[in-house]
Amino acid sequence: MKETLLLIDGSSLAYRSFYAFSNRPLRNSKGMNTSAVYGFVKSLNMVVGEVNPDLIGIAFDLARPTFRHEIFREYKAKRKKMPDELSPQIPIIHDVVEAMGYRILEEEGLEADDIIYTLAEEGEKRGYSVIIFTFDKDLMQVVSENVRILNMRTKGVEWYDPDTVREKYGVPPEKIPDLLALAGDVSDNIPGIPGVGIKTAAKLIKRYGSLLDMVEHPEIIKEENIRNYIMRSRELVLSSYSLVKLERQEIPFTLEDLRPTEPDMDRLIKIYRELEFFSLLREMGVGESVSVKSGEVRGDVLSVVISGGEKPVFVISDGEYTQVVFDKGEMIDRINKFREIITSDIKELAHAIGFYPENKIYDLGIMDYLIHPNQRGHSLDKLVQRDFGLLLDKKSPDYFKILSIYAFKEREILLERIRESGMLKLLEEIEMPLSGVLYRMEKAGILFDLKFLRELSEYITEKLGEISERIYEIAGERFNLRSPKQLSRILFEKLGLPAGKKRKTHYSTDAETLSKLAGEYEIAGLLLKYRELEKLRSSYTDALPLMVNPETGRIHCKFNQTVAATGRLSASEPNLQTIPIRGELGREIRKAVIAEHGFKILSCDYSQIELRILAHFTGDKRLRQAFIEGRDVHAETAAIIFGVPQSDVTGEMRRVAKVVNFGLMYGMSPYGLAKELNISQAEAQAFIDSYFAEFSGVRDWVESITDFAKQNGYVETLFGRRRAVPELLVKGTEEYGRRVAINTPIQGTAADIIKKAMIEIDKLLKDRKTRMILQIHDELLFEIAEGEEGLMEDIKNIMEHVVELDVPLVVDANIGKNWAEAH
Repeated sequence: MKETLLLIDGSSLAYRSFYAFSNRPLRNSKGMNTSAVYGFVKSLNMVVGEVNPDLIGIAFDLARPTFRHEIFREYKAKRKKMPDELSPQIPIIHDVVEAMGYRILEEEGLEADDIIYTLAEEGEKRGYSVIIFTFDKDLMQVVSENVRILNMRTKGVEWYDPDTVREKYGVPPEKIPDLLALAGDVSDNIPGIPGVGIKTAAKLIKRYGSLLDMVEHPEIIKEENIRNYIMRSRELVLSSYSLVKLERQEIPFTLEDLRPTEPDMDRLIKIYRELEFFSLLREMGVGESVSVKSGEVRGDVLSVVISGGEKPVFVISDGEYTQVVFDKGEMIDRINKFREIITSDIKELAHAIGFYPENKIYDLGIMDYLIHPNQRGHSLDKLVQRDFGLLLDKKSPDYFKILSIYAFKEREILLERIRESGMLKLLEEIEMPLSGVLYRMEKAGILFDLKFLRELSEYITEKLGEISERIYEIAGERFNLRSPKQLSRILFEKLGLPAGKKRKTHYSTDAETLSKLAGEYEIAGLLLKYRELEKLRSSYTDALPLMVNPETGRIHCKFNQTVAATGRLSASEPNLQTIPIRGELGREIRKAVIAEHGFKILSCDYSQIELRILAHFTGDKRLRQAFIEGRDVHAETAAIIFGVPQSDVTGEMRRVAKVVNFGLMYGMSPYGLAKELNISQAEAQAFIDSYFAEFSGVRDWVESITDFAKQNGYVETLFGRRRAVPELLVKGTEEYGRRVAINTPIQGTAADIIKKAMIEIDKLLKDRKTRMILQIHDELLFEIAEGEEGLMEDIKNIMEHVVELDVPLVVDANIGKNWAEAH
């Protein structure tokens, strides 16, 4: 029985796979486009399954000129360059092919077609049954009784032998070069004869024999336009033929080189996990067989999974055996016997046992967050599903046991990825120590003046009543203020105000629309004030008292370490970071944050830390000098963009300059700046041009960081924290990607700095009564004990010198009886 030789046009398959997902590209959690790799692997597996070859070779084009460019300089000149999101996938496809044990075929100066043609001819000559998998019609010329072409179409498998080639193209396989030379090929920029398509070319070949006969004897051609063209452009026509006619070439491969080797399953699994090809992992049987053994847990490393509920149940494992622990005391005893702890949320474990363990901790949620900061959710079951293709039944009695075993496997995977990305130091010196600090802050809680909140709620309710009555008076009727549809009718139909954005059933009444109207129409301003007061009441004055822990009398909010993609911390249950900074009522709510008897509130707030980091990153001399000399950066920027002496800068000019400073740091476009300042785009562009003319270092850095992100696919902070920016390469999201690329290094570095400061301050406060209770962006809040007021300068000093930049870090620190007084 004949052996089968399978030759695959890898370049053609990679392109086709990429574009097959063009409307909905596949992406892993890092944001990387994986469409071409996935489509390639699926097609390859299907073809190999269909053919069951003895020999297999996968040919690729090299991104360099071939001998055809010497024949015709414009060969493929009109072909677009490889898409930015496809090119990084080609090396991965090569890795997959090699891991499968198949041979990659590439040769300088040749195309994949040349290699395939040569090997096909050699295979046929040596008695193999040759099958070519390609979407390229050029290779139809090699088809014979022993060489067939295979296509995978949506309608099914297509096979081409000499009869089907003749049926499809109207000529036998050996005449395909004549056909293509006459008809031309737009994709390869092969000229052909004007006005001649595939059908006409087939008729000409049938009538006159071959292209060469037509060139040598043009007088036999009855069609005058074709005869004249061939006579006039003889050399060009022959060049077209030379470009499409495949010939045997000297290649460094033999057929024996194409015999598959044993696949490297570990390498293949690693690639699939990285790309998050869960279905392919499942097809390989990875993670399907899970053995759970109950027994005594021993060793140095312990994984802990907590089964939720009022009374937590601990499921522990040493990587082989599992045990269920119901008693907190027994769990503490277990923890004390092990050197290292693996868990997916160390703060959850610490709250469950009542203290933060001193063991070496591996928090899988934090580790995964460092690698995938753009991803939402880092629970262990999600990680196991992603990395092992394992879909677990949460109702299964072994659910938590399986997770506790896989925690060991996840640690190794995540540690390797963190090392590869250079973030091990960030994990060990910032993120893991910080988790203990946050646990202690959560445990300490925050004291609120509940009586004050009740009084404030009553005041807000009274004001809401007054405002609503005035709104009804202007409207001439009572209606539901919370109904956008009713409000739209009142504003735009009854009162005739200028309408903005159109919704499905009514015009928009959002804050942006009302803000535009507020300057001229009283009712719009009143509605904005009503919404502001209602939000303050519902989110704070009424909600906060309900969140007080009855045992401690405090609110214990949760600090989230794995949510914000920039590295910033966030808070929830409740989110105190959203308390308005500006406005009289926002200040009133801050008055409700108080200290217990014998303590006061200390606020330590970094001054313009992100602008200072910008000065450090950019090396802009003027910006650096302004901070070194303690000058007013916003006033200086105002003088530049308005073209006035600094002594003539008004408060409004300074406000505009502040928006420009922060807006450009956040990657704001002229459109965004115009919208923010309510000015024309031309004015916004003029402000930006004036700014960059003076702060040229900032302009250069913005360009360089954007280029870095495009080339590398990520940006990083001063401490090596990475964030992928796939949006820069996706049509329609480039502007958002640019903003992310500019803002993330700055905001992320600010987050890392305050985290480092928190770790050092936590050490300072270890044996003190003073405690850290809240972190809000660039501000830290403390309950400082009476008699320990001297700590304010120590804390301030740590924050200002925890890292040395090219410009000084400045902290504003104050003590008061409440947050508002201290801020």
